[in-house]
Amino acid sequence: MAKKTDLRPLDGIVPPDQWHDIHRRRPTTMPAFPHRRRTRGRLATVAIALLIAVGGLLFLVTAFHGEPNTPVASVQPTTAPAPRELVTFVTSDSRIAVVDSDGSGERVLTTGEEGGAAAAVGSSHVSDQSPQWSAGAGSS
Repeated sequence: MAKKTDLRPLDGIVPPDQWHDIHRRRPTTMPAFPHRRRTRGRLATVAIALLIAVGGLLFLVTAFHGEPNTPVASVQPTTAPAPRELVTFVTSDSRIAVVDSDGSGERVLTTGEEGGAAAAVGSSHVSDQSPQWSAGAGSS
């Protein structure tokens, strides 16, 4: 439980007077046009905001209006070679192997001592009877 403190003795403390010259101050009259200065400031703020908004709209119009950029054609067009498609599968003795998409070039990637294909693939339900097939890009 929190400890309760009696704050009644603090009521007797006289705070210092913040307006030590209060007895010399006298009421004054209001200025002739009190709202003129505030109105000018507000108008200046609105004018600056409108200039910024118009500038932003002009930027958007120039950025998205106009003809699209057309690619520059080269004299000798080049084509990148297509990547070889490899098929990854698990062999009957739990090794991971890859083969080209046409069935040629089979390569076994594991020796079988790594903990099995299930550990390498990250799946615990790999069956020895049915190979797992997946296609992906590989390098030669």
